[in-house]
Amino acid sequence: MSFFTTPSGATVVGEVGTDHKYNYEDIISKWTRSYINNFITYYEVVCVFENFKQQFRFIDASLADTFYNSITGSYFSLPTGCISTQPENIEFNLDSIVEFDKRNFIKDNTYYYTVDCTIANYKQEFLFTGVTYRDVFYKNLNNLLVSIDLISDQSSISQNTFTFQLPIGKTIYVDWGDGSITIVNGNNLSDVSAISTYSTIGIYDIKISGDDLIELTKISIIKNRNISGDVSSWSSLTNLTLLQNYLNNTSGDVSGWSSLTKLTHLQNYLNNTSGDVSGWSSLTKLTTTLQNYSNNTSGDVSGWSALTSLISLFNYSNNTSGDVSGWSSLTSLIFLFNYSNNTSGDVSGWSSLTKLTTLFNYSNNTSGDVSGWSSLTKLTTLFNYSNNTSGDVSGWSSLTKLTHLQNYKNNTSGDVSGWSSLTKLTTLFNYSNNTSGDVSGWSSLTKLTHLQNYKNNTSGDVSGWSSLTKLTHLQNYSNNTSFDNITTWDITGRIWMFSNGWDSTMVNNALASFAATPLQNCTINIGGTNAKRTSASDADKAIIINPVNLNVLTVNDY
Repeated sequence: MSFFTTPSGATVVGEVGTDHKYNYEDIISKWTRSYINNFITYYEVVCVFENFKQQFRFIDASLADTFYNSITGSYFSLPTGCISTQPENIEFNLDSIVEFDKRNFIKDNTYYYTVDCTIANYKQEFLFTGVTYRDVFYKNLNNLLVSIDLISDQSSISQNTFTFQLPIGKTIYVDWGDGSITIVNGNNLSDVSAISTYSTIGIYDIKISGDDLIELTKISIIKNRNISGDVSSWSSLTNLTLLQNYLNNTSGDVSGWSSLTKLTHLQNYLNNTSGDVSGWSSLTKLTTTLQNYSNNTSGDVSGWSALTSLISLFNYSNNTSGDVSGWSSLTSLIFLFNYSNNTSGDVSGWSSLTKLTTLFNYSNNTSGDVSGWSSLTKLTTLFNYSNNTSGDVSGWSSLTKLTHLQNYKNNTSGDVSGWSSLTKLTTLFNYSNNTSGDVSGWSSLTKLTHLQNYKNNTSGDVSGWSSLTKLTHLQNYSNNTSFDNITTWDITGRIWMFSNGWDSTMVNNALASFAATPLQNCTINIGGTNAKRTSASDADKAIIINPVNLNVLTVNDY
């Protein structure tokens, strides 16, 4: 941004770059190109921009000036909504300007009010003192953002906090709309926060502005549910390396953020933003995080395969689409969340993502043989469900660091008896697929709190699951498992083991096992297609349903 320099031969009076006052005598002696307008003498000096001149009228070393284009001879027109108090001087009524355009900002602790000029890519900054003004001109060479405009809904008083980074020597201003202004002085990589001090209920217009706005390297507007506003113009903040916009009510088309090619960190979620984010494939300097979820964004994200330095990629609960098979190139990833969207493609190649510790791939249209994911031995969490994936998952027994495994509603198959090696599991969901195998050995999974194994072809005696004493949710039904022995069960919560084709002996075994301690605070269902119990289990049933034990029992009675 370039401001007008001191004219040759003129002496600056007052602050340089603020008042732009020039000594009357020096101007007269240097320049003789004067002219008369309504009997007032004006003196011209050449400005730093080609084809522009500045006309100074001096009154006791202060000035009132206008601008004109030397090619067209046109003057800047009066802004809409502004009252001309002295037409020849082009002075504007302060209240009218505020009413017309609220893009005000602070510089050197003085209010300026910005209005559009008639020449493209220029803005005029009016400083009002009474009803006179001083102004400066600058050319908008980089589609310069004049201000970031937001709204704070203080229907109930709460504090808003914004965090920034910008270079030392650079300054921006946060006008909270209630008469208070926070001056943010840059401190390089150190965060500088601006905090509101609202005391009166109302709706407030917030403006983040200043000559150095374009110099921002970080903007963080997070966890402010009462903040709204269009963030599409943030595409002009091309020096940003870190952008956080989440847990608020901001909106706007963020497709233009593809221009923010210096970003290393981008979080945009749980808000109302929209737009085609396919162009974000240009953000190849992203090295830490790309989190884009729970919003209205869309677009083909297949090109994000270019973001090869990413460590964390969250893309879910939005309208994105595209073939994500190419994401196999993102070999630096540690966290990958891709679900509840319209993405597709063969994800078998994701077996190359061997640094992953967390993989969520569900409720989308992905497909492919995921048997090779057995190579992802650093995984602690694997969710793969409600998609079209397939393959023999017996080899996932190698994923011994897993604490959470959910594999269901897909076309996977294989003998899962070997999953007994996954002894760190606290959650295991394996249902509505084609898996098989003797799961009696899962009695080794003693850290489990949730076990759902149903609507598959698994088999084996589950009476030994009595070792799973931390369980609060057990759903094992509509498969081929049995209950061959009487064991002592001591768990609480849900026990659903219905429709497994048990005979009466198995049903009696289960009742005897549940009555041994007895179980308390449980919802037990061993009915469905299981056989009826016999009279041999009468005493056990009586113990289980005794009101003192607070159980609910469903069983087929004889």
